[in-house]
Amino acid sequence: MAKVLPLRALTVFLAVGRCGTFKEAGRELNITTSAVSHQIKELELFLGRRMFDRFNRGVRLTMEGSAYFKIVNEAYSTFERATLEMLGKPSRETLTIHSGISFGLRWLSPRIQLFMDEYPDIDIRILTPTAAWGARKIPIDVDIRFGIPDLPGMSVEPLPPETIAPLCNPDLIKGEHPLEKIEDLIYFRLIDSDIRAASWANIFAENKLSLPVCSHIKLGNTLLALEAARNGLGIAMEGALLAREDLLSGSLVTPPSLKRLSTTQSLRSLVISEAKEKLRPIKLFREWFFDQING
Repeated sequence: MAKVLPLRALTVFLAVGRCGTFKEAGRELNITTSAVSHQIKELELFLGRRMFDRFNRGVRLTMEGSAYFKIVNEAYSTFERATLEMLGKPSRETLTIHSGISFGLRWLSPRIQLFMDEYPDIDIRILTPTAAWGARKIPIDVDIRFGIPDLPGMSVEPLPPETIAPLCNPDLIKGEHPLEKIEDLIYFRLIDSDIRAASWANIFAENKLSLPVCSHIKLGNTLLALEAARNGLGIAMEGALLAREDLLSGSLVTPPSLKRLSTTQSLRSLVISEAKEKLRPIKLFREWFFDQING
């Protein structure tokens, strides 16, 4: 008797391939990490080969796993389109966008009305990491995420490079201990957020400098880090894209003595499934998005 393909395991396989960890895949599917591991083992036993290499901080598709992921991802997208055609296309199209909280609040939300005005027949759904686990079952059309991930079956386009620099309230560096040289950072608090590429430790390492022994605070996202810096809590190392309004208003500045620590790189990418990138709402959003980012 021929073995029956474990379809549930394929769904879990796709989620792990997208997320890069069993834990995140479990959250997306609203199942436990143990259940994810069990499904992946079942699929690997069925196929007779490993689909993932395991590491302490996550997993990575093997060469065979990567090729299989692309095929399965395309097949599922075909099933999805066929089902929509069978049920009848809705009168309105819906575009589901996922982004970090800071990017969603600081950049996307103030501009998304422009897209909706231009394409009134497309409804928008925006999800963030704080969305209820049930919402994570909703297929994501466009994902704006940190870094430049290598994801099989996905189109990954880095956003334009932006300036990453020390930012603080201008009054902070005019106090009892003026910030006249890098060594003076011992008198100040350094603020880090969840952007590892823009951490104080990484920036100092890139400049082959020793990080001064001083007070540090780690905040959960860029929005909190910028707010803390604006309120005089310390000096944040953040990108100019989300700090643009603060820099224009003068509520945040880069201390002259720390300008040498500034660097330029792309912090985020626009990620779209290759099987979906030609769909009308996604194609229109991509074009609009890069017009806005580059404008």
